[in-house]
Amino acid sequence: MCLLRERLNSLFGPELLSSASDSSSSGHAESLAATLAEHRQHLVSIQGLVDQLKEAIPAIQMSISDLTEEVNNISSTMVDGFSVQSSTTVQCQSAGRQLVDLVIIDELC
Repeated sequence: MCLLRERLNSLFGPELLSSASDSSSSGHAESLAATLAEHRQHLVSIQGLVDQLKEAIPAIQMSISDLTEEVNNISSTMVDGFSVQSSTTVQCQSAGRQLVDLVIIDELC
């Protein structure tokens, strides 16, 4: 998509510039030239970022796989070791003078 835009800018940009200069508004032509130059720089920058992301994708996928495996291992360990637990009820007073019961669950593995 970016290459298509870049090609279109390459093809139609000079045509726009020449038609603008033909109409005796050289200031407008200079403005268009500057805008086209900026757009080309942005396209190059964006293409560079896209290339960097493409290079980083395998490492990101590997990290996601590793973390998923780690989470699954932790989850299965917690399910296996969650047979003993104790709970404590604590009363807390809020600013509105209402009593709230909080249940704190401690894991004993």
